[in-house]
Amino acid sequence: EIFEVHSPDVVFDSVDDLRCKALLRIEAARRSSPLLMATDSGESSIIDVERYDTDQSTLPFNGRVSVKDVLRLANGDYIGDEERLKLLVKIVGLKNISPRLLKSTSKRPSIPQLSITASRGGADVVSAWMAIVSDRGLNSGRYTTNSRRTLKLKPSMARKEAVLEWLRFAAANRSQ
Repeated sequence: EIFEVHSPDVVFDSVDDLRCKALLRIEAARRSSPLLMATDSGESSIIDVERYDTDQSTLPFNGRVSVKDVLRLANGDYIGDEERLKLLVKIVGLKNISPRLLKSTSKRPSIPQLSITASRGGADVVSAWMAIVSDRGLNSGRYTTNSRRTLKLKPSMARKEAVLEWLRFAAANRSQ
């Protein structure tokens, strides 16, 4: 409905609701508008660029979520908490979710954010928007920044523990 009143040059996905995320992508594709999404996960800021304006073969969520699941979400089909969590993990990417964050996400409707990471994500998504409107060749894809890696800081959690937790989560969800 808002797209009927306004014709945005770029669509920004800054919502937590999975149905709204799906609807934004369907409308962006229908109108051939680029879509930008900033996701903040722990110390990482993830910018997803979906160039429906330049590439008609662009897939929703850059292919991380099936078209079938996007349509189910857009239609408002019921999904339980377990399936919602699996879709969130697909959208964010398992490698971008710490074990501690993964545990807390199972009790929340969305991924908690650090204000500093959210601020960086906001700045990065505006930079992506500027690149699109000035035709600087930004392609569809995922772009990640992480201040810990940039500053070469030690991880806040033992790497071995994190890897083991990811493996446990992946094993538990592989059979489904």
